[in-house]
Formats: sequence, C-alpha cells, structure tokens
Amino acid sequence: EACTATSNTDDSLIKDVGVGGFYDFEVHGLDLGSSTDIVIPLTSPIPANATYRKYTANSGWELFAVGNGDALASAPATSTGVCPAPTSSAYITGLNQGDTCLRLTITDGGLNDADSSANGIIKDPGGIAQIESGVDATLRGNGCSMTANAKANDHIEWYLVAGFIALLGWFNMSRRKA
Repeated sequence: EACTATSNTDDSLIKDVGVGGFYDFEVHGLDLGSSTDIVIPLTSPIPANATYRKYTANSGWELFAVGNGDALASAPATSTGVCPAPTSSAYITGLNQGDTCLRLTITDGGLNDADSSANGIIKDPGGIAQIESGVDATLRGNGCSMTANAKANDHIEWYLVAGFIALLGWFNMSRRKA
C-alpha cells in the first residue's frame, strides 16, 4: 500500500520537544536488517497529544515512522516502578497519556535507524514531543513520517502581560502630569 500521509512542516504545531528528556542510544550485535525492541523508562509521564520524534543530522527532527517492522507502544510502570518486559501485553500501541514506559521496535537500516544502514547497529537519538491540542498527532503507517523542526512554546502570554503592565505605567504617568 502506498504512503498517503501528508507532510506537516508547520513548526507552530509543536508545543514542546524533549518532554521528560532526550534519549540517544545504540544497539549493537544485531543480525543485519533485523528488528529489536528497546524499552525506555521515562523520567516523566507521557503528556496529552504526544509524539515520539527522532533526530538525524540530514533531516533534523522527524516523526517516528510506524510500519515496515517498526512500532511504538507505551505502558505504565509496575507497582515497583519498573518497566514491563519488552514482550509484555501491558504495552499498548502509541503514546498513551500518563504512561511512564516506552517501547520502540526499530529495524536495522529502516526508517527509524539514524545510521540508515543494515549493519547490525541501530542508532536512534530522539524524544517525546507534545503537539498543540486539537491537532491530529496520529502516527502514520507504511513508513510515512511527518517532518518538523523542534520549537519550544514562545509563551506569548508573557508579552501580553508585560505590554499591559507597561500600558498601566504609561496611564499612571499621564495622570500624574495632568
């Protein structure tokens, strides 16, 4: 089936990137072209409207591509604070709000392998990003990906507060002169 996902390069849709930190790992000793599961205990719970983004020097930040042997799932930690085993049925497809364990299934040489080579090594620097609410943050299948550069929230509301305070000060000074 052909990839029909649309690209979205509008940086304004990204509210925050690196939610809970960034992860940069390598897996060695794999059979060439094989897939493996990587479990990452997260430092903070997955927020609403989350996506996992990976970083490559050539493309910058990209959405983790689901399909062609690659998958993404999350689960809550056990009562002792440990992530379930990679094969556990506790993992549910996607990034589920409140979960603290992430399982990435990555294929050596596939779209999510940062070195792009079927060489027995998987490299994947990445992290969780949060998309503005109301935006479709669904992961695309069949190896499609959505590319966007990371952009932190600009906190425009602080500019409005500062402008309001400045306006009050101007009115106050105007009244004193009169």
